[in-house]
Amino acid sequence: MKKCMCCFKETDTYVIRKDSNNDDLLLCNDCDILFFNELNEVNVDIIYPDEIKEKLDKKVIGQEYAKKILSFEIYRHTLRIKNHGFVELNKGNIMLIGPSGTGKTLLIKTLCDIVKLPFVEVDITSYTQVGYVGLNVSDIIKSLLKEANGNVSLAEFGIIFIDEIDKISKRTSGDSKDVSGEGVQQNLLKMLEGTIVRIQNEDNETVEVNTKNILFIGGGAFTGIEEWVKERIVEKKFGFKEFVNPDNNIVENNNLRQYVKIEDVINYGILSEFIGRFPLIVSLNSLNREELYKIGKIEIEREIINYFSLMGKKIKVKEESIREIVNKCINHPLGARAIRTNIHDMFKDTLYELVMSDEKEIEI
Repeated sequence: MKKCMCCFKETDTYVIRKDSNNDDLLLCNDCDILFFNELNEVNVDIIYPDEIKEKLDKKVIGQEYAKKILSFEIYRHTLRIKNHGFVELNKGNIMLIGPSGTGKTLLIKTLCDIVKLPFVEVDITSYTQVGYVGLNVSDIIKSLLKEANGNVSLAEFGIIFIDEIDKISKRTSGDSKDVSGEGVQQNLLKMLEGTIVRIQNEDNETVEVNTKNILFIGGGAFTGIEEWVKERIVEKKFGFKEFVNPDNNIVENNNLRQYVKIEDVINYGILSEFIGRFPLIVSLNSLNREELYKIGKIEIEREIINYFSLMGKKIKVKEESIREIVNKCINHPLGARAIRTNIHDMFKDTLYELVMSDEKEIEI
């Protein structure tokens, strides 16, 4: 227990500030809010990593490692916001690497809901460098400002999730290069590092948004990156044993992905300057059978059971039906996204008949 230097109350949760004499000033949370909130234009609650993860667990199935890492990083981001102007803390942009349908977008959306920060998701393939067909990348910041209801200070601490980053890799074909993909990366560099972006708000006023404190989270499937990992591991013969797990199944791509390093991303075609702005790489695994089963039960409830309950009918879906849907989704390129499609494929000929049936309790 520590004693607050303002109200003298003993507390387990406290904040240490620096006063004008550069001495440590220990305050309880109540006094910290009372004396320092007015100095910080962005008010955000500090939520500890275990609380964040607990809330993530309720929304996102699987990906335990990613949830722990992201819970801490978002907690760290809120600390940066809370102490802005008092203590300089480095920003750590994050790169999520994982197959489609493993929960990248759901993870980030849920995190932003938890900490109540403005959030924008962008598919980077819709954006190009200035001069090419498409949208200017500065429109990303304009979208974030809109999500912050025009509050520039809040937007400057928002979160931007840039999806499909692997699609702007520097691909080569013979002697030619995909200049557009490389150009988009180059155009994003200053924004990721921290720059002043001038945009027009909804009142046609020019406002300046500093991207220095915006948390950027990149995401992409990076299909085939496992080959670069495998090549790097095999070449380092003396270090190969550290990559062999007890089950001897390290050669599987799903296991190799957890060993992705910055050099593998560079070999894939992402500029070293670009990936260098994402110091933390977090890999997501393909969902296993039991995780897909849990998601399948949730989707069946959303897609069938809840709808029929509005019609006064009680629908029970057989266990073997759910298992059959899951079997079709194992190793599917769309991952968990394939579940809804398979639900409708399986029951599309049955649902019409069920609606017209007089039975109130039905098992399918």
